[in-house]
Amino acid sequence: KTHTITQAGEEAQVESPLITGFSGTEVSISGQAATFSVTASGTAPLSYQWKRNGTAIAGATSSTLQLTVVQQNDAGAYSVLVSNEAGSVESDSISLSVHYTVQVSVTGPGKVSISPDQQSYAPGTKATLKATPDEGYMLGSWKGATGGDGSSLAFTVNKNLNITAEFVEVPEAINRIFVNDQLVEEGKYISVPKGLFEYKHWN
Repeated sequence: KTHTITQAGEEAQVESPLITGFSGTEVSISGQAATFSVTASGTAPLSYQWKRNGTAIAGATSSTLQLTVVQQNDAGAYSVLVSNEAGSVESDSISLSVHYTVQVSVTGPGKVSISPDQQSYAPGTKATLKATPDEGYMLGSWKGATGGDGSSLAFTVNKNLNITAEFVEVPEAINRIFVNDQLVEEGKYISVPKGLFEYKHWN
């Protein structure tokens, strides 16, 4: 819309602001950046005021809002109010969610799977790691998180995590059970028909 205003005793035509583009980050990783940007037409000068959950953000008065180190309290709905002498217009909102990452590494011969397997995790997500050692090796320990029970590690994602599975060689002196010449893994249940069980030895 165009409005007529009087400046220094003279009438002038002023065009109200109109938002022509609005974009922003919807999911950001904790500790990383998030950016929101608006473009608008209308008679200059245009002024901007960014809001989070409807409340003005102090100092956020340019066409771009940059959050450099996102934390969980930055999550919310972001919008911007664009104004000039003829009036103002507010954008729709974009909701920002702050997620975490789970980085998994391995030392020694073996592999680790994670469930659910995602690029990032919303706060409170429950996840499980499963360690599978190569033959002749076993899981020595988990590093970077607690809650492990043997080859499985269950945990809740409430921060960025770096977890390492450390595989070590099975010591020669460790007690191992063989059933019909097959090594039975620790914690594994087996069913052997009566009369077919042949006890060999403890190793």
